[in-house]
Amino acid sequence: MKRNSHITPILLLLAVLFYQQSANALNVAIIGSNSNANISAYLNNNGFTVTDYGNTIPSAATLAGFQAVLLLRTAGNGDLKAWVNNGGLLITEWSGADWAVANVITATVSTSGSIGTGTPITFSGSTLGTKLSQGLPNPYSDGGATEFFYTFSSIGSGVETLATRPTNIPAIIGAAYGTGYTFVIAYDWADGFSDTSSNNGTLIVNALNSGATGASLIPANPSSITATANPVCSGNTVQLTANGAVGTVYWYTGSCGGTQVTTGNPITVSPSTTTTYYARNFQGGNYSSGCAQITINVEPTPVSGSLTKNPNVASLCQGYSVSAALTPGSGGNGVDQLEYRTNNGTTWSSWAAYNSGSSISTNGLVGVEVQTRRTASTCSSAAYNTVSWVVNPLLQYRTTQSGNWITLDNWQQFNGSSWVAASSYPGQLSNACANPLVTIQADHHMEIAAGNVIEIPNLEIQTDLDSSGKVTVKSGGKLTVQSQLQLDQSNGAAIVVE
Repeated sequence: MKRNSHITPILLLLAVLFYQQSANALNVAIIGSNSNANISAYLNNNGFTVTDYGNTIPSAATLAGFQAVLLLRTAGNGDLKAWVNNGGLLITEWSGADWAVANVITATVSTSGSIGTGTPITFSGSTLGTKLSQGLPNPYSDGGATEFFYTFSSIGSGVETLATRPTNIPAIIGAAYGTGYTFVIAYDWADGFSDTSSNNGTLIVNALNSGATGASLIPANPSSITATANPVCSGNTVQLTANGAVGTVYWYTGSCGGTQVTTGNPITVSPSTTTTYYARNFQGGNYSSGCAQITINVEPTPVSGSLTKNPNVASLCQGYSVSAALTPGSGGNGVDQLEYRTNNGTTWSSWAAYNSGSSISTNGLVGVEVQTRRTASTCSSAAYNTVSWVVNPLLQYRTTQSGNWITLDNWQQFNGSSWVAASSYPGQLSNACANPLVTIQADHHMEIAAGNVIEIPNLEIQTDLDSSGKVTVKSGGKLTVQSQLQLDQSNGAAIVVE
């Protein structure tokens, strides 16, 4: 019983190993001629079912019963090409590369001849490169069976270099064709092929067991895309990184596989409008079935609106109202900032919110400004557009004493809140807002001397019970009252011309 308990696990293990080997075994056809018998024996001993056709290419119907073909130093035909396209695994040896690059893989080849016995072969670290190197030193060589080489050039974008010889020259390349796959081995791996064991024997078993088909090598989709900024300003750069990248990442706009932007990972883009970007993996001649995507929101460049003044003048008199109508700006976050401020003659007020078209009284002011800009949330807001008015005070004059009209000490003027010493005499300023009313107080007699020309809008000459005001215009002087003259002649108020 003890003896049987040891035997049973061993038998079960052998049964499992036999099942695994059988489950993974392929039907393999050999086409061409170089060590055919030894190759057949070796592969049969490793669980494969091998049929040697020599230099005869089986019919399409016959090829359909095989999962793999070894093409030894000969050319294929249209049936073989169709077989690869439909999912077959093709492995070439040395000059078999001529037919492969002309039909099922994008590259060109030329004969290099002998590179040297035991030329080392170094596998890439890719998924398939790693599978090919299983059980082999890396680099590996196999005497005279790694000596004569073809040289690849013009290798297509969908073709993967799986191994190289010294100075990084491709020695094995591979690519999908349809749902099939082709390993093109540039050297003479079948020379002196051993029917028991060899490094090249291990290589071919690895290639047959790689599971390489066009369908099986479809890379996974990128899992997501991250951006260094989102949203961004129009025209600003943003870096996009495809997470879960495999092989080469292709980038598109419009749709997955739409308008190609570029390749690589990460990439830098400068969208001018909100744009959705799609990332797709490409490896071994196959694109991933789908894309990851990200929408980069772009805030349009803000442009400030315009302001229309009412009245459309640079200056006006106190007492009038002003307003500004906004024509909205564009871009940014869609919000127009609109503000106004006033100057009372001493300081400017703080900016305050303003409603388009609202009236602003100018009483007691010397200046009004309205400004607008289009604001932005991500970008810098636009520069302000500003309109303004200079407000001229409505100067009122009154006499302080009798004397010459043009003597400042004889006058006061109203500054909007109180009477102060005059800085000009009535008629001196050309400002349309000046001199709205000139008052000659009772008992004050003002004289306009020869050569003095006085022009004022309104004149009032006051009287009281005891005295009256008077204006005397001397010969050669002149007084013009443009609008209204008020004087009480019955009480002695007078304009005297001498």
